[in-house]
Amino acid sequence: MPPPGFEPFLRAICADPEDDTVRLAYADWLDENGDPDRAEFIRLQVAAPQRPKGPDERSAREAILWRDNVSRWNQEVPTLRGIDWAWEYRRGFLFQFSAVAGKWFLEHRALLFASAPILSLVINDAGQGTLEKVFAVPEIGQLTQLSLHNCRISPGFFRVVSGCPQLPNLRELRFDRRHGLPLRQSLTDGEARELAETPMLPRLEIISTDGWISEDAERLLLRRFRTVRSGHRYRPGVPPPGSPPP
Repeated sequence: MPPPGFEPFLRAICADPEDDTVRLAYADWLDENGDPDRAEFIRLQVAAPQRPKGPDERSAREAILWRDNVSRWNQEVPTLRGIDWAWEYRRGFLFQFSAVAGKWFLEHRALLFASAPILSLVINDAGQGTLEKVFAVPEIGQLTQLSLHNCRISPGFFRVVSGCPQLPNLRELRFDRRHGLPLRQSLTDGEARELAETPMLPRLEIISTDGWISEDAERLLLRRFRTVRSGHRYRPGVPPPGSPPP
């Protein structure tokens, strides 16, 4: 664990995960309180986006610090039923976890968001009603990345996502092919229009899905979003992937 007295810094960092000011103040405090490795690691990762791409002495030093300390640092977050941490650090801290089912997110969310500056969330196996409860959680508003896996959003009801007012900072949205849509389809044309025209999601830039969407849906999405990635595009007159032979 960090040196005694770290709690006010962690609370401030978790409250505003995109602000580096408190992270760097925390690094100074760690230097003064017997944890110089973590202090150096935080500074190196905060500065990483400004470094030239490719390996250099600083990236090599970051890798050494991570190798020598990661098992200790990983113990700073709680072990919770139904929650899997992604053991990747960004700007000095863990930033992502996966909920095996939506109910586990709802049960543990207060402790999770108090334990690390969460910016990325993966929700597995959640029905429409559970997702509505997930999206009502205030801390959801700090997310920059959201992944929905095996979530049961009925056809015509994707507005539970596209109309969510609680995701003002979201930059990337990932989701699977959908239950109830045919042959690995992930989004209907009407849902693509809703997503492209919603007044919500003002910072969303990237849409990713492993299912297929139509060319019209792709065009609609690209009018607004910088990147649209799909497993397949469906062209009129060409059977979608997985169709039975004629």
